[in-house]
Amino acid sequence: MMNRGALTILAILILAASMASVAVWFQHRTGRQCLEIWGVEGANLIRHAKVVEALRLKPGDDSSTAAETTEPDDANGESAGPVEVLTVGDREVAVLGRVDISQARGLLHARHALIVDHNFDPQQKPTSSAPSWQYALRFQDGSREVILLLDPIHDFVQLYPVDRGQGLRRETMRAEVAFIEREFAEASERTRQSSASGASR
Repeated sequence: MMNRGALTILAILILAASMASVAVWFQHRTGRQCLEIWGVEGANLIRHAKVVEALRLKPGDDSSTAAETTEPDDANGESAGPVEVLTVGDREVAVLGRVDISQARGLLHARHALIVDHNFDPQQKPTSSAPSWQYALRFQDGSREVILLLDPIHDFVQLYPVDRGQGLRRETMRAEVAFIEREFAEASERTRQSSASGASR
C-alpha cells in the first residue's frame, strides 16, 4: 500500500497532467482557424521564432517602381542597404525599412494576437480593390521563415508568399500597427542618439 507522501505526489502528477491536457485542448480550440490559415509550421514560427523583424512596405505599381525605390538611411530608423522586393501576386512591394524586434517589449502580445481565433473577423473577405500592404512581420528560425503582410486600410493580414489570409478585427490591427510604429520610432531615436554621441566626441 502506498504511503500518504506517495499518494500526494501521485495526485499532483495526475493534476498536472490534467491541467496540461486542458491547456492543449484550449489552445487548439482558440487557434483552430489560425492553424488552417497559417499552417502548423507557420503558426509555430509566429509563436516561437527566435528572430522577428518588422518591415515597412511601399506598394509599387510595377516591378520598375519597386526596384527603383531607395531605402531611407538609418536616421529614420530604417535599414540602409539593398532594397528588398516582395512579389505579391502580380505586384511588386518594396521594403522601405526593417527593424529587429526580437527582444521588443510587447512582442509576446503581438505574437499571441496573430494566433488566437477571436482576433480575426471570419466575415471579412479579401477586398476587391488592390490591397494596401504597408507593413509586414517576418518570423525566422534558422532556415525556416514565415512573413505576414498587413493591410491596415482593409484590416487584412496575408501569409507570404502564399495567397492565404484573413480579416483582422480593427482593434487588433490597430494594436499591431501601433506596436510596429513604436519600434521604428524607438530605433530612429536610438540611431539619433548614437549619431549625436559620435559627433560630440
